[in-house]
Amino acid sequence: MTRQELKAYMSSRPPSLTTDESNQQQSATQQKTKTKKPAPAEDSADLLANDLALQRLLSESHLLSAATGHASSSTTLLSSVAVQTRPSAASSAAFAEGRLRRRTADLRMQALGSRESVFAQTKMPLAIRRGIAQHRADREARRRREARECGVVLEAPASSSGVEEACRWWWWWCTPRRRPQSLGMPGRGRNARRRAQDQR
Repeated sequence: MTRQELKAYMSSRPPSLTTDESNQQQSATQQKTKTKKPAPAEDSADLLANDLALQRLLSESHLLSAATGHASSSTTLLSSVAVQTRPSAASSAAFAEGRLRRRTADLRMQALGSRESVFAQTKMPLAIRRGIAQHRADREARRRREARECGVVLEAPASSSGVEEACRWWWWWCTPRRRPQSLGMPGRGRNARRRAQDQR
């Protein structure tokens, strides 16, 4: 209802036919001018926000597919495209407990440059750790292979941080902790001085 129609409706005078026809013509011309205006073009900020949202969706989609509880990841990929009417019990439990929120926050922190995951267990036997890393790599390779077969676009693969971590650990283990101290320093005892003299 336009402002003029509202005024006519709220006034005590009865409406005349001439004013109704003129009001209808004015409203029709206003609607035509409104529809003829071109839609504003999307600016770069909106496009950048959409790109960021799409990138996050692609990088975190495997968490959502794991929460659905399907056996195969190819069926998960296909079911994620289809519209689901009712969420499964596993996905609702994952959302209710906040697991997905914590996992996505951890992924975003790693993308920003966090050294290690919050969920990484540091004190674990090396054989078990290697087995877990191998299973994770196999699972990721299978997910990428099935996505490529289904025609689904995935995020760019992350760099092999395991190799970098192993090199960092090896460097830390092999470098001396302290600089070698001379024999005349007060922390060195008599026996160390004697051994050094005997070796000369």
